[in-house]
Amino acid sequence: MANSLRHLLRVRPTAVLIASTTAPAGPEDVIGRAMIRAGCRIERFMAPVEPGNLFLLGYKDNVPVVSAPGCFRSAKPNVVDLMLPPMLARYHVSGWEVACLGHGGLLV
Repeated sequence: MANSLRHLLRVRPTAVLIASTTAPAGPEDVIGRAMIRAGCRIERFMAPVEPGNLFLLGYKDNVPVVSAPGCFRSAKPNVVDLMLPPMLARYHVSGWEVACLGHGGLLV
């Protein structure tokens, strides 16, 4: 996984979305470890949004790398729908901004 991610990041994409079949257990999971081995800095794990609470966001240089497995199979609006537009506009979404998606303890 890390080798594939490194290979993909060489072409400097706007963003990388990882669709895995398992929910990430954080940076220690297979996806998180692959992101770290590929040189990513983990920005945020977990988001106050459902679906998408297992959102994992990292950056390799200025390229966002995202894993949010529940989102890719959900027809409901989710955290990827909220975060992808600014990422595609090359805006650096911070972990604080992801945390701010929660409104008074309620999920968006």
